[in-house]
Amino acid sequence: DQLLKLIPQRLWQHLPAEAMLARLGSDEFGLILPHQRNVQDAVRLARRLIDALNEVFTVDDIRVFLSASAGISFAPQDSEDAATLLLRAERAMDRARSTGINQVMCFAPAMTILAMDQLEQEHCLRRAIHNQELLIYYQPQIDTTTGTIMGVEALLRWQHPERDLLSAGQFLHLAEESGLMPQISQWVLHEVCQQAAQWQEVVGGLRVALNVSATQIAQPGFADMILHAIQQYKLNPALLELELTEGVMMSDTETITQQLNLLRSNGVRIAIDDFGTGYSSLSYLHRFPVDMLKIDKSFVQGLERRGEELSTKPLVQAIISLSDSFGLEVIAEGVETSEQLHMVQRLGCKKVQGFLLARPMPAYQLTRVFVQQDILTAHLPTIARTPTGESQTPASSNTYN
Repeated sequence: DQLLKLIPQRLWQHLPAEAMLARLGSDEFGLILPHQRNVQDAVRLARRLIDALNEVFTVDDIRVFLSASAGISFAPQDSEDAATLLLRAERAMDRARSTGINQVMCFAPAMTILAMDQLEQEHCLRRAIHNQELLIYYQPQIDTTTGTIMGVEALLRWQHPERDLLSAGQFLHLAEESGLMPQISQWVLHEVCQQAAQWQEVVGGLRVALNVSATQIAQPGFADMILHAIQQYKLNPALLELELTEGVMMSDTETITQQLNLLRSNGVRIAIDDFGTGYSSLSYLHRFPVDMLKIDKSFVQGLERRGEELSTKPLVQAIISLSDSFGLEVIAEGVETSEQLHMVQRLGCKKVQGFLLARPMPAYQLTRVFVQQDILTAHLPTIARTPTGESQTPASSNTYN
């Protein structure tokens, strides 16, 4: 909430008096510049605003870093209708997001052609559901004090017939826009619960984390749907963990509180994904039943930056201390180098997830690790430990690619 107040204040420092600024969504702001007539000047202003948002924000003594994208449309060349101008600015912004962070894009007629292409992509996605091209991969989460797998995160993939294996980030926006998300979410839930139930029989149980979107949790009866699937597959509720981002947590607090309390009271675990990147990292920890915090990948990677102004070490340290204060588990995600692993361990985070230790893999591969090996670290880097139990350098990297 504090950050949402700071953002427009920061923007107004760089805007002309005649500008009109409004919040359009949870993380979107709209800007009207009635006297702006020059494309180059508008782009320069957009870049200044993005640069301003890139500067550190301080919320409750915690440093928060933001990135931004901007889309621009002009009257009368793009349209004289306000709603159409807004739609085309949003389309340009989506295009800017797809090219990377902190990008600016002006609307172009070709983007209308892209909208037509989207219809073809929707058809491909519908066909993928029918042809069972969607898959679930599982990325191990490692307890570095023992070198064992303490859980996995379920990750959606699309085995595209022409574009090879696609990650969820490459097509979930299409599922949202085309109305296919409920159907896909239902399939993922049952696939994950069924697999978790199989592991429950084979290896005595393995905690599986499932990502939940704002669209899903806003559905009436969401918690009942989760509990029904758990009951259907006779799964121990403690073996299912729902991961929600901070943005999801803040979208409709009353509804979410009711849903999460019902799930938590029935034994389902709740984790906050990408912790520290949202608007109000601290306020909801008192209100929501949370079991685990996941330190965002960007903060883990920031540990390797040199200099106090660039390093995210104080922020990571604060999150770990916060988890200790609230009695929560904490895990560092996106660990990709030995230095990152050493640093999160030294800061007190013993549970990690990332390519350094294990890449996402199909369920049958992960099952083989359990069934064929008594020691779970057989297919993971050997994590040497000192007599006191402190982990040292991994001996090798994982072979799953």
